Amino acid sequence: MLVKNPGFTAISVLTLALGIGANTAMFSVVHALLLKAMPFHEPDRIITVWQSHLPSGYDRNTVSPANFLDWREQNTVFSRMALWEGARRNLTGEGDPQRLVGARVSSGYFEIFGAIPLMGRVFSEAEDFEGPEKAIILSRQFWNDRFNSDESIIGTAITIDSEPHIVVGVMPETFDFPANRDIWVPLAFSADEAARRDMVYLQALGRLKPGLTLTQAQSEMDVLAARLREAYPEENVDVGIFLVPLHDHLVRNDRPAMLLLLGAVGMVLLITCANVANLLLVKGASRRQELGIRSALGAGRWRIVRQLLTESLVLSTIGGGLGILIAYWSIDLLAIVVSDRMPAFFQESIGLNGTVLMFALGLSLLTGVLFGIVTSLTAAKHDIATVMKDRDQTQSLVVESGP
Repeated sequence: MLVKNPGFTAISVLTLALGIGANTAMFSVVHALLLKAMPFHEPDRIITVWQSHLPSGYDRNTVSPANFLDWREQNTVFSRMALWEGARRNLTGEGDPQRLVGARVSSGYFEIFGAIPLMGRVFSEAEDFEGPEKAIILSRQFWNDRFNSDESIIGTAITIDSEPHIVVGVMPETFDFPANRDIWVPLAFSADEAARRDMVYLQALGRLKPGLTLTQAQSEMDVLAARLREAYPEENVDVGIFLVPLHDHLVRNDRPAMLLLLGAVGMVLLITCANVANLLLVKGASRRQELGIRSALGAGRWRIVRQLLTESLVLSTIGGGLGILIAYWSIDLLAIVVSDRMPAFFQESIGLNGTVLMFALGLSLLTGVLFGIVTSLTAAKHDIATVMKDRDQTQSLVVESGP
């Protein structure tokens, strides 16, 4: 039936493909951003820790060094806690100078993510404070591009900001937080910096101990914050502690927009279903005699409904297959559009993985049922006698108008 009506079939399939393709592409972004787990060890236990300002209710202030050191020492809910901040450094010495994007991090930082160095080691707690030597860890990409993956780099010195830094480790390509970093260096607090509670410029992370919930951790950290307010009333008079899962923190600004866009393309799909249903109703009017004859030969109403619904599902399945191709072609463009708003590991997760393909298949079947059931039930309601009477009247008119 579809092959015999190529124009109708082509219009219907293309309309469905555009609607299903748009929804599949948008779902691939939503899946990567909101539904898929982050590429870290037990990512649900990675928590961001903030200083809150109690009078204003603002709960995501950065952290002072001294407060963090007290949190790390006195808390019992985190197996690890660490600090980090973005940093840019200049590589000099042999070869061309290079501007590097990096991060200052404390000990425990890599352990929170479950990241194991490709070579060497991570930072020790002694390196949280100034010492005679400065250490540095390289990203796999930077190590490969600048040092040609030279394994003898461990233990050698490179010049960063005119100072020698000993390379103590290289991280694997799979670790990328914060995104797109070339290097990581220790915080290396001075004695004065480590004692400051009025300087809030660092971001804190923690890994919850097994068996503890976020609510339990928040309750204990509230007690710890109250204790520090009593101990340091001048600097900490209005300071609280606020815990947020890392994933929730990373997607907090994008979640409403992503859900809104998914709802918008969902409405487009409903309009698509309505348009195809109208096409099928128009097409069904020309098939009244065919369906009447089928009924006269013994086909029941539900037999006819199944036939028409099968035709609708075939249409939607073909449209879904073409829609997957449209989604495949458009996903890269969509990833570029959202690249400035998403961390690198979210962008890398956008694609036609198994979950997205199952979504596309389910959406194709649901679409076929949505526009097919209405037209099937409508066509199956035609009275056999009326259809055959109309047929006889038409034939009579043809005979009477003949030569």
